[in-house]
Amino acid sequence: LRTLGGHAMAAVAHNSAERLLNLLNKYDPDGSGVLAADDLVLILKKCSKGTLTDNQIQALAEAMDQRKEGQVAMSQVAGWMFKNFEERIDEMKTDAELQTVGSSIPTGLSRLSLCFHCPDQFTDQGMGFLAAGLPSTLRELALAFQFSWTECKISTAGLEQLFSGIPKGIKLLELSFKNDEFTDEALIKLAAAMPQSLTSLRLIFKDNADFTDAGFGKLIGSFPKSLEEVLLNFDSNPNFSDASLDTLASWLRSSGGNVTHFYVINNNTSKYTDVGLHNLCKALPKWLRAIKLEFNSSSHSGDLESKFKLGPDDTVQFVGGSS
Repeated sequence: LRTLGGHAMAAVAHNSAERLLNLLNKYDPDGSGVLAADDLVLILKKCSKGTLTDNQIQALAEAMDQRKEGQVAMSQVAGWMFKNFEERIDEMKTDAELQTVGSSIPTGLSRLSLCFHCPDQFTDQGMGFLAAGLPSTLRELALAFQFSWTECKISTAGLEQLFSGIPKGIKLLELSFKNDEFTDEALIKLAAAMPQSLTSLRLIFKDNADFTDAGFGKLIGSFPKSLEEVLLNFDSNPNFSDASLDTLASWLRSSGGNVTHFYVINNNTSKYTDVGLHNLCKALPKWLRAIKLEFNSSSHSGDLESKFKLGPDDTVQFVGGSS
């Protein structure tokens, strides 16, 4: 169903909701809310207008009749047909399904947001398929992978394939991984593929306990000077220390002059100190519009909020001085 779904939806999308509902009602004269499998085949033929083969239509009908009862609920049919392409891709669970991503995405697309829940069967091959399916016209891309605990089957090589598919002219990039088991090598591969056209970068690696200051430093070093928004959420990583904060502060001083929105979150390390946090804060641009620094488990004094004030034009300014 999912493999052929992109082609079917592309055909169905050109038909109005009214026409589709009229078709469904025509084959449900008694109002039971149930369609015979043979009637579903006829409906798919009418909606696809010759864009699907008989074999494809038969496969779709059989896939929708999951219980093999020879009938399908109308609500299931209508709900499936009216899903948008992003919802259909979000439901993909296997590499074979990811192979159809390119044909499921409209040409000329500028924005794409995908969220894969429990993509535990994805492998490096699937990342290659996903990368190949990303349109070069994208200007905003958000990809989220929420793995089950310790079930990620994607290696650094797979991530490298995925990162290589990120369009070079992209302006906004959001990558989110939860419950992954990646090492510093993943951050290094991301750094190597970092688009230099970005104005907004949002990176979320939650519940990863393997990254270190070294990998984080390589990543920060790849950030483009064009960035205006930076969000780094490495929550529950216990390894980062003041060295990471110092690297981030150095980048802000040398290349982060355009940053107006700045968010850093990591609530599971005791290695940040007042010295490191104050060093970071002193490096912040004077024209910040929004800031969030969240380090609840660190061994700092916890009074950072009092060190900021609203400046002219609602900018956020650090007035804490030295630690």
